Amino acid sequence: MSTHSTAASIKYQGGLHNPFQQFDWYFSKEEVADSPSRRDGISEEDEKDNRKQTCGFIQEVGMKLKMPQYTIATAIVYFHRFYMRHSLKHFDRHLVGMACLFLSGKAEETPRKLKDAVMMGYKMKYPERPPLKSDSEDLMKRQETLVMVEREVLKAILFNMKVDHPYQELIKTVKQMKGQRELAQVAWNLVNDSLRTTICLRFKPKMVAIAAIYLASKMINQSIELETLPNLQVEELEEIGNDILDLYESNKLQPPVPTGKLQKTEAKGDVKHASKPPPPHQGPKPPPPKHPNAISHKPPPPRPAPSAPGKVESSTATPQQTESTSGDVTGKKRPLDT
Repeated sequence: MSTHSTAASIKYQGGLHNPFQQFDWYFSKEEVADSPSRRDGISEEDEKDNRKQTCGFIQEVGMKLKMPQYTIATAIVYFHRFYMRHSLKHFDRHLVGMACLFLSGKAEETPRKLKDAVMMGYKMKYPERPPLKSDSEDLMKRQETLVMVEREVLKAILFNMKVDHPYQELIKTVKQMKGQRELAQVAWNLVNDSLRTTICLRFKPKMVAIAAIYLASKMINQSIELETLPNLQVEELEEIGNDILDLYESNKLQPPVPTGKLQKTEAKGDVKHASKPPPPHQGPKPPPPKHPNAISHKPPPPRPAPSAPGKVESSTATPQQTESTSGDVTGKKRPLDT
């Protein structure tokens, strides 16, 4: 692994007096397309595929280590941010992914032992090989390497480990819209799947949450009242929705359906996985939702119309966890071919 860093045009917001607090981690579509990897000769398709596969690897290892989804999501955001400052050619993506996961465990107060993280990461990356022995020299070297890469991740993210996610905003907005439980379930899956893309680098959590709810409402034909949300940017909502749909379409996979349960942690009120997720659905891809306001790829969807007469039934029950059925795009439970 090389520690060479590809120069990136990084702009600090608010001057250089406090870059750790003032740096804006949201980029334009053009800035994301001009990443260090792209400037280093990696094609757009290869970069997208590498990001997607490694995010799946992080998700799978995090679940095996019984980490909450909030912690796993933080690790994936670290990973995306890291490769806005470094090239995929200069750092091993699986090693960076493990370093991000190890670091996020500390940041979100759900730490795992270094030895356990290294052994699980090795097992998931090399399932055909014997597991590492707990007293082996190889394990010791891998632990030292992971700690070194963790330092590189910290420097790349400017030691600012705070990450906001769409999950809490999603639940809050569904309740505000008086949406049913199924709406929250499908939207939750869509947010998880969106982590496989660069959406978290381009849009703030609140807009991602609203876009996931909007797209989920079309998938299950449930009316929502978008007019109740102030300062809604419909163009951004459509762009996020289409990026998520592209994720399924490019892999010829199914969008998510609601299964499992959501559980809140006592410390943060975040959501973690149910202990026994249901098996993935293997049926054929369903046809796209037939709805006059459904999101389409070409041309973009129009502004959503007001809800039909009669409001949807409200539900006060705890939303269920959503295990996406989109093959290697679920971000939840599929092993990733790396």
